[in-house]
Amino acid sequence: MIRYYILQDDPTTAGNGSKVIGAFRNDTNEDRSLALEHDEVYCGACESAGKIVCVGPRLSDTFDGLEAALSDDICVCKCEPAPRLINTTQNMFQTVTTAEIVEKGGDFWLDIHPQNEQFTLRDQHTRRPLANVHYRIKTKSRTILQGVTDANGKTQRVATASLAALALEVIHQ
Repeated sequence: MIRYYILQDDPTTAGNGSKVIGAFRNDTNEDRSLALEHDEVYCGACESAGKIVCVGPRLSDTFDGLEAALSDDICVCKCEPAPRLINTTQNMFQTVTTAEIVEKGGDFWLDIHPQNEQFTLRDQHTRRPLANVHYRIKTKSRTILQGVTDANGKTQRVATASLAALALEVIHQ
């Protein structure tokens, strides 16, 4: 599992201008402050201020005693379900293996918590995003989503009730 660091102005799944607004510190990436747990988030969906809450597996990485915010952490605001944080850069990340999660006792978290994944299709040589590519996302037993990648090469997000193996199939037309 790859989780990306969240920065000042990164959006949430709530849309409507929702973004991290309270990350002001000297620890930066691409001249934007790293976001930490408890930093403020503006939620355009419910038009309120929320706070970052770190959820899910991670490698501990603290600044001033607070965990770094990662992709798919949540914004606790008035919305139900809580919006998730979306990374806009991919040059700072953590890779957490299933074995590491289980070793730290996180297998329980994987079994009972909903999963929310997204694929990004990139050219294998240039690494540029591949827009307008038709795809199908499948589990072992069935197709759960079919669509076309967006301008950034991203598929739609796929939510599952618990841990599931997903396969991406490119549809050649």
